[in-house]
Amino acid sequence: MATQLESALDSAAKLALDSKTLVRIVLSGRRRNMSVPFERIDIRPVLIKDELVYQIMQNDGRVTTTKNITQKDFNPMSYLDLGYANILVEHMAGSLSIRITKKGEAQVHEDKVAREQNLEHDRKKTRLLDSADPFLIEVGISDTNGKVKPTRADKYLQVEEFLRLLVPTLNSAISAKQIAEPTTSKPLVIADLGCGNAYLTFAVHQYLKSMDIPVHVIGIDIRPESLKRNTEIAMKLGISQSIEFKAEA
Repeated sequence: MATQLESALDSAAKLALDSKTLVRIVLSGRRRNMSVPFERIDIRPVLIKDELVYQIMQNDGRVTTTKNITQKDFNPMSYLDLGYANILVEHMAGSLSIRITKKGEAQVHEDKVAREQNLEHDRKKTRLLDSADPFLIEVGISDTNGKVKPTRADKYLQVEEFLRLLVPTLNSAISAKQIAEPTTSKPLVIADLGCGNAYLTFAVHQYLKSMDIPVHVIGIDIRPESLKRNTEIAMKLGISQSIEFKAEA
């Protein structure tokens, strides 16, 4: 539903200030005609030396920087109002999702699904792609438990590094109007020539979708076995409407 942006941000800020129930905040995407300082910002409460603070993880598409802010110094609106189009606030009793449209309206969705709060401050490096993503399991990089197979760790890192190079390049092109800003009616079209096993093809699709960027990906390969395999995976994952495989462009 559409609601007043100010009211939606105020609701998100109130949830963010309740450090005893807050699970995490995720800021991503970019509002129309606005620039953002980072590709994505993750905020969550952590416990450091018996003190509850807010951990701010800022990713520019290549590296992630982390800083901690005390509760008294934390101003959620200074982050919520930076120009991000997608705002997710998860708390122990549910979540609040805000998507800001091109017209500046807020589309708000709430759920009542309970979540656990994790206050540990030492966490593994933030990955752009979750190792448990179904596509990684289907292509054989991760096992059925969503863990990267030791023998496929290099391939997983290759996919990660590719995304870290692609994202800032893509955002720069959109900001410079070299590429039109993707919309639902006119999504970004990406073609992967000689896609083979489509590790990168699927990775680009899944990551951009997770960032709420409308996209249509086309994998091109002349080998019938590759086309059959990749098409079957896309259909199994239920994403064949936004990713397809062809023998030629």
